[in-house]
Order: sequence, then C-alpha cells, then structure tokens
Amino acid sequence: MRPLTVTVVAALLLATAGCATEQRAPGCAPPPNEDRLLAEYASDPVLAVKPDGATQVGQAHRSKACVQLSREDVSATSVTLRFQSSRDYDAAALRRTYEPAAQKKGWLADKPPPGPEPPPGDVYLQYCRRVENVTSVLVVHSQPVRRTDVRPSGPDRPASPVWHEEPGGIYLTITAEPARPSCQTTTP
Repeated sequence: MRPLTVTVVAALLLATAGCATEQRAPGCAPPPNEDRLLAEYASDPVLAVKPDGATQVGQAHRSKACVQLSREDVSATSVTLRFQSSRDYDAAALRRTYEPAAQKKGWLADKPPPGPEPPPGDVYLQYCRRVENVTSVLVVHSQPVRRTDVRPSGPDRPASPVWHEEPGGIYLTITAEPARPSCQTTTP
C-alpha cells in the first residue's frame, strides 16, 4: 500500500470513529469506575430470576452516563433487563418473585421519589444498596397484559367484544445515583 493510501485510510478511520462517539452532556460526570459498576450490575443475581409465565426479551442492556439523549434527557449508568409476561403481577407476586434474590445481595426496600401515580395495574418496587461505593437503585416494574376491544364501530358492530391482547412486561433496572450520598437519604 502506498503512503498516500495509508494516510487516506487512517483519516477515514479516524473520521468514522469520531462519528461513533456520543455527545456528552456538559457538566455531567459519570460515577467512578463506571465499567466495573456496570459489570457488577449485570452480574447481580436478581437479573437471573425468571418470573413465572415470562420470557426474557434480549440481553441485559448497559447504558453509560452523561450521553445527551435529547435536549432534556441525559443517560445514567444503568443495566436494564426486560421480560414479556402472559400474566399480570401485583406487588405481592413481584415481591415473592424478586425479594429473596434482592435481600440475599443486600438490597434494602427503598421509597420511590415523589411523582405522578402510575397507570392502573402498573406496579413499582424499589430497592437501594451501595455498589462499588456508589448508591445504586434497583427498580422492578410490572406492566399488566393490555386487553383492548377491537370491534369495528358502526351498524355491523358485533354484540360481543373482540379482544386483542398485548403481553405484559417486567422491567428490571439498576441505576447509579452518585449524587445520593446513601440509601438513607432521599433520591435527588
């Protein structure tokens, strides 16, 4: 390969690498040891729990902090795992499913931050513990199976409902909250 070709190829590789980097939010600092923190989150035993009647959707997704997602939103250091569910889970069923693994790893029940009421049937459980010296929050979120009457409107409308069902979901997310000094303090 000639020197000019090597230079052009190197310049193209650098330009392509520059396009792959994400825009970081100004003034945002990721937690220390972010890669180790993400590895610890991804190996947490609570993520290995498979709920009855549920199917895992993909692999656990890791997100690094400080990526500008939109004008208002910035990513956080987190790991998320999703399941599709053929049944609804209330708070008691979620606790029976996840609390033994969570308590074994040292997760403590945590109060969610104030905010709007979740939609009917949605359930949130929240836990807290220190991971790699960073306050971390585990959220277990369940969405019910959605049932919709899809009968056409009009004079030929059948008398009985025609139901369409969308599977429910269970979402596990472990997120770093480095601005929160401890689990005893409230979420910032």
